[in-house]
Amino acid sequence: MNPRVSVIIPIYNVQEYIAECLESLMAQTFADFEAICVDSGSSDRSIEVAKRTVRGDARFVFLESGDNGQSVARNRALEVVRGDYLLNLDSDDYYRPETLERLVAKADSEGLDLLFFAAKTFYETEALAHSNPEPQDDRPDVPGVFTGADIYVELERTGAFRPSACLFLMRRSMIERAGLRFEEGIIHEDLLFTMMCIPLAQRAAFLNETFYQRRMRAHSTMTSARSVRNIRGHLVASMRMEEWIKSHADEFDAAFCDAYCARIHHTWQLVAEDVRTIGMEEVAAFRETLERRERIALDLHGIGPAAAMGEVLDSTTFKVGRAIMAIPTAIKDRLSS
Repeated sequence: MNPRVSVIIPIYNVQEYIAECLESLMAQTFADFEAICVDSGSSDRSIEVAKRTVRGDARFVFLESGDNGQSVARNRALEVVRGDYLLNLDSDDYYRPETLERLVAKADSEGLDLLFFAAKTFYETEALAHSNPEPQDDRPDVPGVFTGADIYVELERTGAFRPSACLFLMRRSMIERAGLRFEEGIIHEDLLFTMMCIPLAQRAAFLNETFYQRRMRAHSTMTSARSVRNIRGHLVASMRMEEWIKSHADEFDAAFCDAYCARIHHTWQLVAEDVRTIGMEEVAAFRETLERRERIALDLHGIGPAAAMGEVLDSTTFKVGRAIMAIPTAIKDRLSS
């Protein structure tokens, strides 16, 4: 028989943390699960530690995806998962012991396609707590059962939305019918996957309990210095989301479309902020690697707004490859004032 739950765990250079992650699964009060552990090209002893930790427990399956990023690892797992429900667990985080039992019971009793839940962030150092504050455990309740679209509106309206693929349980049949996969070659893939998953759900709910224990550590994606990788991830996510809502707007009400577009706008703001932070010389080189449609989107939603926010662009012009994009006079005046 197939397990009730499949937990997907990409593993990449987490030898210090992977044992705690896997031990939290072995300690679950609900035993009917499989854990798909995908080595994403680790160069340390992560896999050795992981296999030693599970001690031959047949519920833990080990695969390889090469050094191609977290999305590729997750997609590799999605090819083989067998559970009725799916979960994503980062390999430096862990679950409370009752997590699977409570989530499955709630999803079964309510007939849910999608079940959001909460997290609690803990910090390796006091410095990280100050530099990367991330309040996860103060989310307001959103009681009831909704469609995916309607619960998204409520989560955004109340400030309870968190765009993390690790913070919801999903029905496997829903994902397979849609052929949904993680966008490969980018970071911030969680945002795009979550925003594509939500509208699929006919029945969705939010269980506001901190089952997920989220580690904030140095040198992770969340705490590393911003780079063009951040720009690219949010650029691609925004473009895909914009394409999707334009194609499907007639299928949803105005409240959902407004909330979805507000999330797109927020993501474009992140692009513009990263353009300012990283600097135009590096952004210009990155821009040269983009396809034409991506360049246009970056110019309209990243570089232009960054200039309006106060970025100094080479005093009078910003050279991009063969083209020279003159700064509009109004923006230039604003920059020099």
